[in-house]
Amino acid sequence: MVIFTRLNLLAIISAFTITLGSGASAQPWKSVDPSSAGWPVEQLKAAQDYAATLKPTAVMVVHSGEVIASWGEVTRKVNVASVRKSLLSAL
Repeated sequence: MVIFTRLNLLAIISAFTITLGSGASAQPWKSVDPSSAGWPVEQLKAAQDYAATLKPTAVMVVHSGEVIASWGEVTRKVNVASVRKSLLSAL
């Protein structure tokens, strides 16, 4: 339960930070190899396996403006208006 809460909080903060920190850009996301960016591939796989149990629409890990990992339908638009108030309350 503690891991679930921490992961949710991390995802919320990351999404909020990315939204605030990024300007509108027509440039596509640049994907990089996780291991060359210093990310442990085994832990990313474990995160993907855990996320699969939660059945998210999509997950994208972005570090320094580069896509480290992504899975699910990352190009699909999702209505998150109902999440907005909870997201801001958590911050």
